[in-house]
Formats: sequence, C-alpha cells, structure tokens
Amino acid sequence: MTATVTQVRGLVAGIKGHHGRAAPLYSKASRYWQEAGNQRQFCLNQTYLATALRNLGQYQAAKKILVETRALALRLRADWLIGVTCIYLAASLVRLGELDAGEALLRQQIAENQTETARAAARCFLTEALLERCDLDGVLDQSGYALPILQAIPSLRIFMLALRARAFFGLGRIDQALREATTGMQLLYSLGGSEEGDGLIRVTHGEVLRAAGEHERARKAIVAARDCLLVRAAEIEIPAWRDSFLGAVAENCRTLELARAWLATRASRDTRLG
Repeated sequence: MTATVTQVRGLVAGIKGHHGRAAPLYSKASRYWQEAGNQRQFCLNQTYLATALRNLGQYQAAKKILVETRALALRLRADWLIGVTCIYLAASLVRLGELDAGEALLRQQIAENQTETARAAARCFLTEALLERCDLDGVLDQSGYALPILQAIPSLRIFMLALRARAFFGLGRIDQALREATTGMQLLYSLGGSEEGDGLIRVTHGEVLRAAGEHERARKAIVAARDCLLVRAAEIEIPAWRDSFLGAVAENCRTLELARAWLATRASRDTRLG
C-alpha cells in the first residue's frame, strides 16, 4: 500500500510538470517495490523516475536507469514494459545528442509495438530527434500521423503541438505556427501543467507571437513562462537537479535568455522615452 500511494503521489505531481516533487517520490516508491519483491511495478516505477529526471535535465542518470530497467524488463519477458523502457530510453538518448541510437530504438517501436498509443509516443520522440536534425518536413509528417491518436495522451499532444509549431516557425509559416502553439497553450491551461512539453510549448508560444508582430503579448507570454519556470525550480530540493533544470534543459535556458533580453530591451526603450 505504501508503494502504491507513494507512486500515485509522484504521478499526480509529474503529470502537472512538477518533476522536482515527483522524482523523490518515485525514488521512494522504487525502494518500496523492491522491498515488496514486485519487480514489474519496480520496473514501471523506474521508468517514471527516469522520465522525471530527464525533464530535470539529468539525462545521463535517466539513461542509466532505463538501460538497467530495460534489461530487467527483458528478463521478465514483459513485452509492454520492454516497449515503454525502449521509448523512454530513446527519449533520453535524443536529449543527450545520441540521435542515431535514439532514432533506431524509436523506429523499431513504431514498426513492432502492438499498442497504437505506444507507437504514437515513439513518434513524439522521433519527431524531437528530427527537429534536432532540422528535418522540418519530417517533423510535420510524423506529427501528422501521431496527433489524432494523442487525443488520449494530452501531455504528449502538447509536446507534439510544440514540436509542430517549431517546425512551422522554422519554415516561416508563422500563422500555422501560431495556430499550433495557441492550441497547445489552451490544452496546457486546461490541464494546469504537463509532464512533457510544458516548457517547450510556453517558450514556443512566446517566440511565435513575437514573429507574428504581437510584441506585447509575446513579452507577457515569456514573462509568464519564466515565472512558472522559477516556481518549478524553487520546488527542487536537490541543488544538482535544480542547476540542470535551469541550465541543461534547452527550452528552459531559452526561456530565461529571452526573458532577460526582451525585458532589457523594454527597459531601455522606456528609459529613452522617459
């Protein structure tokens, strides 16, 4: 019972994007599952822990956990756990810049996994890898396949809308980028936060608004994104996790950079006008 309650508390925090609160709870739950001898729940919970750590910028730690967890899933011959661990291991590899290895795992899951939602999740992280490679047409193709299925997984739908908005942005199709970013933000607000794509959709929305000429709305969006980011950072009790959350997660770095630059520009303008 203690393991289940602790794991659920982690999930409640994690699905709202509060990874600094979720990770310690998952860590405790894993210990409880081990003590109870429940290897399948331990395996699943370790995947949750690795997801939280990846979102905190602890990419190597997440990779290590998932390599070990995939090995356990293989020993257990639990096909659905093997698929889950492969997808989220690949997500960590993409964030580490190991794009070839990550893409290979993801394409294998898209080809072989029997679960439609798992294949759609794999397409999300494949889309992220394609964006890293600046294959913007590939981003639009993969997201087009996955988005209808991701109605069932709102956090991954937000993530995919952010990736799709960035592709349209890169192609100079600002109206379409703004449409996707706005849809993602509306979904984010309705949920109150997202396990995946929370920071990315916020900063993307701000950048696209600015590109559309909506400078004041863009400034407010970036300030709101920064404020949310700092609130989340303040929840993280482990200094190394807090540092990586603010300094290793690309979209978080971008949010802070834009907030500093745009607010400085506004202050300089106000000083001249004064």
